[in-house]
Amino acid sequence: MSFFSALSSVLSVVKSVAPIVSVAADVVGAVTGFVATGDAADAQVRAAQQNSAIAADNAQLAEAAAKDAEVRGEEDAKDIEQRANVLSDDILIRSLADTKDQLNRSAANVTDIAERSERRAIDTEQRGSLERTRRQLETKALISRQMVALAGNGVNLNSESAADIYGNTAALGALDAKVVAANTQREAFTIRDNARRAIFEEETNAERFAFVTLNNAEREDLALRTNAEREAFVRRANAEAEAEGFRRQGKNFDAAIAIAASEARSASSAGTIAQVGAVIGGVGTVADRWYSFDAKGVTPVDDAIDAIGSLFS
Repeated sequence: MSFFSALSSVLSVVKSVAPIVSVAADVVGAVTGFVATGDAADAQVRAAQQNSAIAADNAQLAEAAAKDAEVRGEEDAKDIEQRANVLSDDILIRSLADTKDQLNRSAANVTDIAERSERRAIDTEQRGSLERTRRQLETKALISRQMVALAGNGVNLNSESAADIYGNTAALGALDAKVVAANTQREAFTIRDNARRAIFEEETNAERFAFVTLNNAEREDLALRTNAEREAFVRRANAEAEAEGFRRQGKNFDAAIAIAASEARSASSAGTIAQVGAVIGGVGTVADRWYSFDAKGVTPVDDAIDAIGSLFS
């Protein structure tokens, strides 16, 4: 075979093989599009799954934060209530101690008043008794002097006139002694009466102090407990509000999980549809090209085989 004949055969082979190469390129393009479409769909599915996992983690974190807020709120509220109980006990203890101390002081004052007043009354009675005795002795002494004087003047001591004189003196002395006794009794009674009044006032003041102290303690305790209950309620309410906020975030994350799952399903479906479309498009292109060759009377495979065979003939 001459050089030109061989070159002509080679060119003939190339010309025959070209349609096959063209069809093969279309097939490769279809396969490549199928793979690329599948990879893109897989990437979208993985991204959606990752977003779903992130949303799930965030939802768990939101729920944990909500529970932590509730626990902290309850702990704060209980701490407030416990401190209020401690302060309440302290108020009660202090008020009882003050009341007991005041009552003890009052009892001591009452005892002191009673003892001092009784001593004064007894002293008054004793002084009155001595004064009455002194007056009686003075009266007797005066009567004796009168009798001596009458006898010295020659007056019969048994006479009516003599008896009238020292009789009157004795009566006046007895009256004077009664006046002293009455004054003594009045003074002693006044001392004891004043002591009773002072004791009554002391006991009344002590009872009033005890009442006021305990009443103030009750009011202080009530105010303390009311404020503690209000503060504890606010702490619990704030904790509930904070927990509700976290749970709303969790619900948003749950919605994001659902959206991500929907996106993953949509991406998977879309990828499958795109792959089917790529295959159909590739097959259609190959078929169109093959039918165009057939319409032109070109048989790429047979011509290629004949051309290659001619190289070796």
